[in-house]
Amino acid sequence: MFDGPRCASPSVGREVCPDLQGILWGLVDRLRSRPGTEVGRVQRFDLRVIGDGLGTKFQQVVHTQKNSVHHRAVYWFPVSRPIDATLCAVDDGQLCRLVYDFELGGGGNDD
Repeated sequence: MFDGPRCASPSVGREVCPDLQGILWGLVDRLRSRPGTEVGRVQRFDLRVIGDGLGTKFQQVVHTQKNSVHHRAVYWFPVSRPIDATLCAVDDGQLCRLVYDFELGGGGNDD
């Protein structure tokens, strides 16, 4: 999974900063590199803007997948433009795409 060329949907490309897109693909690669981990074709990222109370904002990323092995990890990253959204990385067998969950039509719950 996730060996093919990678791209973002036009809306993700316009609205999600490149550093955050790179972080999300990096999380997919991190999961892929774990021995014995089954990686599903849809990876879900719930993104929230988190403030530290001092004016600095971070991107919280909750990474999940739905397949035979449940995966859930929470991360915080400094990014240039944090957002509140849900994105999915999808591998259709030919192309790996980063899309908003609503662009999937099924909410990103497919294996």
